[in-house]
Amino acid sequence: MDQDNKSKKTSKSAVKATIWYVISDFLLRGISVITMPLFTRLLSTTEIGKYSILSSWISILSITVTLNLVPSVLLARFDYKDKLDNYVSTVSELGIISASLFCAIGYALKSPLAKLFGLDDYAFTIMLIHIVFCQASSILLAKYRANLEYEKSVIFSFGSTIIVTLIAVVCTVVFEDRLQGRVYGTYGTKIIINVIIFAFILFRRHAFKIEYCK
Repeated sequence: MDQDNKSKKTSKSAVKATIWYVISDFLLRGISVITMPLFTRLLSTTEIGKYSILSSWISILSITVTLNLVPSVLLARFDYKDKLDNYVSTVSELGIISASLFCAIGYALKSPLAKLFGLDDYAFTIMLIHIVFCQASSILLAKYRANLEYEKSVIFSFGSTIIVTLIAVVCTVVFEDRLQGRVYGTYGTKIIINVIIFAFILFRRHAFKIEYCK
């Protein structure tokens, strides 16, 4: 009887969490739609193109060089239910180690690679730094979702998105080079947020274990 009640409670929590995630995703996309015309007015067509190139490279490399460990957190809740914090700490460190090795090589070859990627030197550097820490927030959100902690997930998603958006708008307006303002405002802020999250993850449970890297 107790087991049935527990299962029903878990099912209700899962449904409730799913509904909140759908609503949250819809509203977050709405923020992007609202701010897009604003940045279109602030930046020239060339600047928008350069920013799109940077965003595209970040999207591609963030998945490949960090080993794309975020989905594994959702699966780990079954294998390491009582040690999920340990697992999260391990994959966070593993992802950063992998990305750091790649980015160190990339920085050493910055000039030729920046030209190859079609990026300015400062944008290429920002990209490398961002890639090193970019998984931190995604891993934390994956942990919240694995534990059905939808309140924390929604609050964090909205909070970080609003902060990044506001700072990006301000920097774009204030900087003499508006493209630099857009890049630093967006990815510079994301870097700071992800570094803080990574430190938070390690502070909660620093436990790198080889067994979680299989």
